[in-house]
Amino acid sequence: MSRIGMSLTQDAEADRDDFNSDIGYDGCCSCFISPPCSWCMHPGNPRNQEEDDECWEPDDFAARIGARLEKLRATLHENIDRKLAA
Repeated sequence: MSRIGMSLTQDAEADRDDFNSDIGYDGCCSCFISPPCSWCMHPGNPRNQEEDDECWEPDDFAARIGARLEKLRATLHENIDRKLAA
């Protein structure tokens, strides 16, 4: 689940990582035994994050792509220099 033009904040991403490693999708709601359960209440549960505006920030897609392209250019030039030096 994600929002178009938005990405999870670093804190929300860390919460989601905790959820996936601690509880994950293998776990399930146990509210029928003792509501509310830890699965439902976990801040990293994607269902909870989808509804929480504080978990999201605008995604600057152009900046992310620009940074990746710059890294690729640097790697390409390093590889070319290595080949020419050999």
